[in-house]
Amino acid sequence: MSIATPYKYAPIVEAILKPVLVLNQRGVIVFANKHFCELSGYSILELRTHNLSFFIPDSQHDILDNFIDELGDTDRVELNCSFQSKAGKAIKLHFEFGMFHDSKDTGFLGTVVAKKKKKEEKGFYKHKFELATKLAIMGVWEADLKTDKVDWSGAIYEIFEMSSRQKAQPLNKLSFFNKRDKVFLKEHWDKLCNEGVGYNLELPITLESGNKKWVRCIGKARKRGKKIESVFGSVQDISKVAKERLKLQQLTNDLSRQKLQMEQFNQIVSHNLRSPIANIGLLLNYYESSGDKEEREQYIKYLKQSSDGLHQMLEDLVDAVKILNTKKISTKKVNIATLFNKVVKLLSTDIATKKANITLNNDGWNEVDYAPIYLESILMNLISNSIKYSKEDEAPKIEVSTKKEGKRFLLIVSDNGIGIDLKKHGQIIFKLHKSINKSNAGKGLGLFMTKQQVEAMGGVISVDSELGQGTTFTIDLLKYRL
Repeated sequence: MSIATPYKYAPIVEAILKPVLVLNQRGVIVFANKHFCELSGYSILELRTHNLSFFIPDSQHDILDNFIDELGDTDRVELNCSFQSKAGKAIKLHFEFGMFHDSKDTGFLGTVVAKKKKKEEKGFYKHKFELATKLAIMGVWEADLKTDKVDWSGAIYEIFEMSSRQKAQPLNKLSFFNKRDKVFLKEHWDKLCNEGVGYNLELPITLESGNKKWVRCIGKARKRGKKIESVFGSVQDISKVAKERLKLQQLTNDLSRQKLQMEQFNQIVSHNLRSPIANIGLLLNYYESSGDKEEREQYIKYLKQSSDGLHQMLEDLVDAVKILNTKKISTKKVNIATLFNKVVKLLSTDIATKKANITLNNDGWNEVDYAPIYLESILMNLISNSIKYSKEDEAPKIEVSTKKEGKRFLLIVSDNGIGIDLKKHGQIIFKLHKSINKSNAGKGLGLFMTKQQVEAMGGVISVDSELGQGTTFTIDLLKYRL
């Protein structure tokens, strides 16, 4: 035979730093480099012309026969075997054989890539691996794309609370995932098997027992060249991590909510106290400048009403501070008639000065589940706004009405004031520090604060107005809470 005179390849094979054997297609050794000779104890002359089976125990000849059969069918073959050294010692070796050609013949060059691990050593590492996956609550899986066979480690069965007798299958075929996630998994599975694109997903599952978990699913492809031979990956129970992450998100949401409530509380304090305090100051001026006894007694009556109203507002603000420490905005049944009368008393001086006519029509509903301090602030802002932007030559007429549409509670405040040019100011009417009337400039806080409070309670506010035709504000109090 010979493989084109074996020595022809000697310089190349000798240059390889690992032990190397060269076989022909019948499994006969035709050359070995010095590293293999040192490992086995044989010289090149002693190795040559012997079939590989000469150096392998009879008990492993079946493995060798399969190996020889594969040599002619593929360009790369692996071989795990015990090789009998010249000293009589069995050396456990792992070969990787690759095919090479010349003009006359074909041969196989086998490189020793690792000594075969002892059973005890393999058992030790297997134990360590199983312990690590158990501590991490993680299992591994592998799928052979040729046979469609899927294997799971024991930990995956434990995570899914399944019997080890049940058949392993691709994750996207399991009923534990919801429909949307199963489609999502199927898309990733197809990309993994067809294109080798890996995935790393965190998904919720509901097991047959009703237990809910979060799992991290990882998939990777094992390739030989461009061909995908198999896919493998892991499933890890991350329920504890997900739970802590959810707690952290809830804490973040609570802090954001408390920050918003604190801002709104500060706005209420600074804005809503202004009117009753201004009323008291104005009444005191009237009282001091009046020389009429009956008139002064009337002013004292108004001062007491304003003082009582201010005291009640301070009490409400103290209650509001308690809201800031709760997980959600506290609500209770609020009587609109009672609240309306309270607001009218607080604004009594402004109402008397402008000779305003303010009425309540509560035929739609009389009670609503709401945060009292918010509803009072909303009503006070809208009524005081109507008084503030009334016509110079016409007494203000303001109607507060309620309307119920199915489960929706509407609060409507209408006036006959100067109105608003919505084409010009519609986009800024509820913005902070945006005044829509230069002749009666304000800080633009009232309507901004009203909108913030309405939306914080799950509602929505809208406005309908024309210049000279008055304004109507409509609040759907519970729109997003139904």
